[in-house]
Amino acid sequence: MEYLILCDEQGNPIGKATVEEGHKGEGLRHLAFVIFIFNSNKEILIQKRAENKRFPEYWEIPASHLFYGESWEEALVRTLRKELGINYRLTFKRIFSFNYKVKGEREKDVENEHCVVFTCKYDGPIKMNSNEISEFKFVKFNGINLSQYKFAAWFTIPYKILIEKYTLDELIP
Repeated sequence: MEYLILCDEQGNPIGKATVEEGHKGEGLRHLAFVIFIFNSNKEILIQKRAENKRFPEYWEIPASHLFYGESWEEALVRTLRKELGINYRLTFKRIFSFNYKVKGEREKDVENEHCVVFTCKYDGPIKMNSNEISEFKFVKFNGINLSQYKFAAWFTIPYKILIEKYTLDELIP
C-alpha cells in the first residue's frame, strides 16, 4: 500500500495517510510535485488526464505524490516512466514550492497539496499510458492561453509564477 506524506504549510512531514484518506472531504495536505518538461525548442509538454482519474480530462503537466519511503528522484522517475514511458536518466531542477487546495465537479475530486515544481529537458520518444493520460502535446512555453483548455490548478498556479518571475534560461536544466 502506498501512503501519502502529510505535511505542514512549509512541506515538513507530519504523518502519513492512504491516497483515499488524503483526498476525502477537504483533503489532507500532502507532498506532491509537478514536472515541466522542456524540449530543445523551448516548448513544454502538456497532457490531458484520462477519464478514470480524479479531475478527468483536465490538462496538466506530469504530476504525482511523493509516497512514504520514496525520494524525490525516485518519485520523479516513477511518474515519467508510468505516464509517458520515459526510461532515460534526466537531470531535474527544483524551482520552488507552493500550497493549494482545490475541489472539482465530483466529490472525489479534491486536492490539498504542498507542491514542488521541478523542470527537466527531454527530446526522446514518448509512449503514452492511456490509463493515465488521453493526449499530450508540446506547446510554446510563453504562448499558452489558459482559457483555451480546462487546465488543472496544479498547472496554472506554477505556470503563472514561472512566466512572471523566471527566464527560460533559469528554468531549463
